Amino acid sequence: MLRPLVAGERLIGQLAVLADTDFTPLDLLNVSHLAGLISVKLAVQRERQRALQSSRGDFLRQVLLSSGEEALDVRARGNLLGLREGEAYLVIAVRPASAVDPPDLAQARDPIVDAVGAVVPDPQALFTLDTESGPVMLVPLRGVAGGAFQVRDALQRAIRSGAPAVVAGLSDAGRSLAEAPSRLGQATRAADLARKLYGPGAVGVFGELRAFDLLDELAASRPDVEFTIVPGLRALFLADQEHGLNLVETVRTYLRSGGNLERTASRLFLHRNSVRYRIERARGFLGDHLSEPSQWMQLEMALAIHSLREPEHPQPGPPPSRGRAIR
Repeated sequence: MLRPLVAGERLIGQLAVLADTDFTPLDLLNVSHLAGLISVKLAVQRERQRALQSSRGDFLRQVLLSSGEEALDVRARGNLLGLREGEAYLVIAVRPASAVDPPDLAQARDPIVDAVGAVVPDPQALFTLDTESGPVMLVPLRGVAGGAFQVRDALQRAIRSGAPAVVAGLSDAGRSLAEAPSRLGQATRAADLARKLYGPGAVGVFGELRAFDLLDELAASRPDVEFTIVPGLRALFLADQEHGLNLVETVRTYLRSGGNLERTASRLFLHRNSVRYRIERARGFLGDHLSEPSQWMQLEMALAIHSLREPEHPQPGPPPSRGRAIR
């Protein structure tokens, strides 16, 4: 009688998804009915998992879309997401890269979820909510070695290599579920700013775009303010439109490269002499705003305001930034 018992235990052990406590000794002895028994119990487990995921999805929707008063009720129900108070998390919002003829975001969803899930120690801890505007994710940072920057880098790789074209925004780290609605607002805003500033394939981090958030308000309330800050900028844009010289993007890249011609040429895939020629042409319009490093901040500000008002999408995304991870 021991042989069926051993065979049954070995079969259950190979399944790896059922605990020994799910079976009684009588179950193990009845090997002839074991396959049917396992099938039934696996079906029950799958149903339980689906019910749990559905409950978590409803809970996440309530957490992210609730007001402050409703958030208190959410906490009273218990935390179905498994986040302990004080543990850091991020909210990610994925949006179409263009408001005109938006793509089917369902095509972009799975690769993005897989990429972000790969950096989370427990993929079950990653929660995704599908909304009309696009997927929203809540990503616990517990056990993520690189913190928010590792999540951002994984997200950037997935978006740049995927289709259709989307943008994404990351919030600041939250420490309480009561902060989740405001973190969703940050992620959504970061995605919108990244789309305006950098175009398709961009990932924006709200903490890095706070100044641009203010500049966007200025762009909306003060028409042509960028030409007040840098008067020669209007002539630069007109030269690009009339002659197709691509001077504006050369200047943007030159500033982001710290005024280094070699680095600018590498990023634009141009010869160093071609970059030098373009910079000299642009200097004829911009004068000291391009010649003097002390004036570069004003020039970058004016260029950013213009991009926010009239997105040109010259690049697939912003250059990667470095900093301490949020933990």
